[in-house]
Amino acid sequence: MKLEISDLYWPTNISNPVVKVSYLEFCPGLHILWGISGSGKTSLMECVAGRRDNVKGTINYGPISIDLSRSIDRDRWFKQCLSMCFQMSHLLPEFTCEENLWLPLRLGRIERPAQDFFEEVVNIFEIGRYLTQHPQNLSRGQQQRLNLARALLFSQEILFLDEPLVHLEKALAVKIYEYIYELVYSRQLICLFSTHDPTIGSDKRASSRLDFPINQTD
Repeated sequence: MKLEISDLYWPTNISNPVVKVSYLEFCPGLHILWGISGSGKTSLMECVAGRRDNVKGTINYGPISIDLSRSIDRDRWFKQCLSMCFQMSHLLPEFTCEENLWLPLRLGRIERPAQDFFEEVVNIFEIGRYLTQHPQNLSRGQQQRLNLARALLFSQEILFLDEPLVHLEKALAVKIYEYIYELVYSRQLICLFSTHDPTIGSDKRASSRLDFPINQTD
């Protein structure tokens, strides 16, 4: 199925919007959102994910139609169809790292992933030694790996990754990027991957690249 975004405008309470897009279409595959920090990648992704107020626009995904101006539609869309890794840590300090990985199960959002998949992700992301610790004791890069691992473990049809590798050392970032690429195509996910890394931005294997800033009017 295609993800179609129409007449997206944010924020609606000012005359000069940060995001103004007439139409975007994404099929299964890895789609790179490329541009410098502050160019609007996060704003677009969070608008489409239903995580911003004062937004208007329409999303169509197969039989699902979402009016982004309605909070009930935005919440239903985010909970039922999306997995997202945000730039900021969304780890709860009262839980261990492993408990944070399994947090979507507590929220009743999705079925438990297979144990072999869990072990594979833990190994690829090199986070096994952190599982019994609490996230506040980890570096930003270590926390980001946990955030990203959780998004992949509970990935749904649509996966939004907002600068997921920005705090990682180069060798590990490359390994994780290749793993994400293989996972997206093997499972036929629609993945929006924002980055300011020119190496990723120039990856010819990606299904598409959208350059920022973007401000479509036609």
